[in-house]
Amino acid sequence: MELPIYRSAIRQFGQRVGLVRDHQWGLSTPDPRWTVDGLVDHVTAGQLAVAAALGTAPPDGQTVDRPARWSAASAAALTAFGTVEDWSATVDGPDGPVPAGEVLWRAATELAIHTWDLARAIGAPDELPNDLLAHVLDQAREHGDRWFTADRYAPAIPVPGCTEDLIELLARAGRNRWWRRG
Repeated sequence: MELPIYRSAIRQFGQRVGLVRDHQWGLSTPDPRWTVDGLVDHVTAGQLAVAAALGTAPPDGQTVDRPARWSAASAAALTAFGTVEDWSATVDGPDGPVPAGEVLWRAATELAIHTWDLARAIGAPDELPNDLLAHVLDQAREHGDRWFTADRYAPAIPVPGCTEDLIELLARAGRNRWWRRG
């Protein structure tokens, strides 16, 4: 399984969390449901859910420091994935039972998308490593009909003939690559 790709996605999101300034937590993001604060909380909760689905207890204590909460949650998820012996074993995913490997790929895909969301919201670099994009896009193509549902993402944006992985991945999630806060 591609645990290095997941680690890369964790690093990318964590780097952007580290760039958020105090005055930016209330800014809007490309997903109109969230401010920067809400997005980071959403992704942090997702990492805790991954850890729980794989049988790892959440970190002890609740800190109000968002970057520290993110670090603890992502460390718990990484630890949980590190204990998986059979990637085809069924675990409880967000939409019901799925193979553990699919949980990894879905988490990596969501991290990549939300890294871009966070970067655009705070004006940070929004490019992602090519290997991360190529791998998660392959998985998004395979599982997108289940992952990119209307209750989770905006409708997909058609990009016929697209040759840029980031644009295609974002379009699948209903994101406009050139989004700017209004």
